[in-house]
Amino acid sequence: MCAEADVIIAEPYLKYGDEPYTQQYGGCGEKGQYIHFTPNFIRNSSLTQIYGPKEKVFVHEWAHLQWGVFDEYNQLVPYYLSNGKYEAT
Repeated sequence: MCAEADVIIAEPYLKYGDEPYTQQYGGCGEKGQYIHFTPNFIRNSSLTQIYGPKEKVFVHEWAHLQWGVFDEYNQLVPYYLSNGKYEAT
């Protein structure tokens, strides 16, 4: 898909379902291609129980798009030791 818009609302892809995502091909710090939301995510308020408030999801995805930020959370190991100090992932 070649996108010219920063935010696309389109039917889900099998890989992601209704999960919002930002298409990124570059490295950290490089702008992404677009943010993808599904019509179901936009219309269905029950999905906030899974993904969180829509405004927070948008800001999260915008950081991926604009600044090439990658997710760095880990449910299995939520903290790591760095220079003798515990840090959150």
